[in-house]
Amino acid sequence: MERTYIALLRGINVSGTNKLPMMQLKAIAEGLGLDHCHTYIQSGNLVFKADDVGGLEARLAAAIEIECGFRPPVILRSLAQWKEIIAHCPFMAEAGDAPASVHVYLLGETPQQKHLDDLTSRNFGTDRWQVGEGAVYLHLPDGVGRSKLANSIERILKVPMTGRNWQTMQAIEALGENA
Repeated sequence: MERTYIALLRGINVSGTNKLPMMQLKAIAEGLGLDHCHTYIQSGNLVFKADDVGGLEARLAAAIEIECGFRPPVILRSLAQWKEIIAHCPFMAEAGDAPASVHVYLLGETPQQKHLDDLTSRNFGTDRWQVGEGAVYLHLPDGVGRSKLANSIERILKVPMTGRNWQTMQAIEALGENA
């Protein structure tokens, strides 16, 4: 039975580097046997259906490398996992008041406790964060561009991750529900 999944690519179409048009991403995904492929905006968000996603992150990254000459990190979630991540956001009130201030960084691995302790020991001013299952939630009241937390979290936690703003999280969920 086919299930709906979301693949997030990190670091594509940023400042003119690692260019990957979404139509090309869709074609690459379909070439790997993924069904009902849809993309959302130009930052590497792919929603699709598949029976088996074993090893898909590596296969998709390798196929992009063959086609485009770079290998982006790929993070995969089922639609059910995506909905759980959204449902467990500790900053729902902030997302309702100022959705641009809430971001979710999806994790490729679970951070080690010593790295979480390092993150906890730092002062990020008004920025707040909380770790959830497979994600770190950020509330950045002064904006992501000014945030020391957003700019250093991957380096501190030492795990692959990619962030999406709250509006994008919700839009991807809706796309997945309609896939």
